[in-house]
Amino acid sequence: MEAKVSVDAAVIRRYPAEQALRFASDVLGEPDAWPSSLIGYRLASEFQADWKLEVGCWLLLAHDLGFLPALRARLRRAATRVDSAPVGGPNDKAHLVLNQELAPAMAIYYFVSVGWTFDAWEPGVQNGDVDIRLRSPDGRLVDVQVKAPDQPGSISSYRHVDGEFDDRVLSAIDHALLQLGGTPGPCRLVVVSPQRTWSIGGHVLVRHLLSDRGLVKRPGVAGVADLHLLRGLDETLYRCTVILNPWCTPSAALSAGLFPHARVHRTVNGVSEWFPEAPGR
Repeated sequence: MEAKVSVDAAVIRRYPAEQALRFASDVLGEPDAWPSSLIGYRLASEFQADWKLEVGCWLLLAHDLGFLPALRARLRRAATRVDSAPVGGPNDKAHLVLNQELAPAMAIYYFVSVGWTFDAWEPGVQNGDVDIRLRSPDGRLVDVQVKAPDQPGSISSYRHVDGEFDDRVLSAIDHALLQLGGTPGPCRLVVVSPQRTWSIGGHVLVRHLLSDRGLVKRPGVAGVADLHLLRGLDETLYRCTVILNPWCTPSAALSAGLFPHARVHRTVNGVSEWFPEAPGR
């Protein structure tokens, strides 16, 4: 599906498949609990079992780390959208909300699996907003704001219709940068997981974040990570693209080496480069 910089979900899997699938059903409910929602189809279909398996792993880790009750309270928001705003197809409102609430759990699962550690779920802060707090492999606390914007839309005449809006993703990143502005740190990171079939282009992120609209005004934020669960016919990958802030203050900066299995855009001696390779377009 793509060069093996991304990490195979099977390689980092922390729980037996049967246990994860069963736990996803226990937490999210049976398919018929989601009438007319895409969620019901994804919980029941064999073609969606790889997605359900990963969701079960996120939820099991949430249980083990102690934040599952808080996460379950947030997941109930999806149930309220089934009757109040039903929309069939990929832009189903309840499904979009479910993915928004699951995104921080997915981020925790991914980062813990590649060498980071979990510190806190929604830690209270006096200024700004923090969804999760992690500890990087070099031992520093990192305040993280997670966003899951956009919607996948549908394909019509070989074109995406009513979805895959780059501007929505970039606006969500801008808002997250603002929310992290006054948080304690010492390091800060935005994680964005757009709800779309394919990841947003790395060149799109670079063009936006390295302009005066993006990171230049946020020297306390280390960068932005685009985390995507990429599902193929034969494999499921966690694909991560990181844009590091070249204007970040040294005490708040994170190095490319802290993001294994990611394609990282960094600046070395004034020269911008991708490490270890540029993401495909």
